[in-house]
Amino acid sequence: MTVRTVAAAVFAVLVLAGCGGIAPDRVGAEQAARDFHTALAEGSSARACGLLAPRTLQELEDSTGKSCGTVVDKQGIPRAQEPETVDVYGNNARVVLRGDIVFLSQFGSGWKVVAAGCEPRHDRPYNCIVKGG
Repeated sequence: MTVRTVAAAVFAVLVLAGCGGIAPDRVGAEQAARDFHTALAEGSSARACGLLAPRTLQELEDSTGKSCGTVVDKQGIPRAQEPETVDVYGNNARVVLRGDIVFLSQFGSGWKVVAAGCEPRHDRPYNCIVKGG
């Protein structure tokens, strides 16, 4: 069995079990990923930075030595289009868009991007351009 097969099976069991009766917020996660990419495409760095999780924002600023607003659009995050898949695991989500994979976590203020510009690597963690520490 591959890692993807196991992950899909676990996710299916959780969904069928109801996960405590609360439906996962797929729409919110998808919208946050879309909003992040829309902000980047429109050149709204401030809005894109506002959609980053606190640790991701801090990691970006620490690694570049500059404010998020001046560097987020220069990180090489691929432009993305419509979502293909949205997987929600409790307070975490993975949104696969045409062109990018975005990981998110749910905070009191809503879904925030914890990693973007991600590519899968066989039997290893994703390689992400922007990520939290």
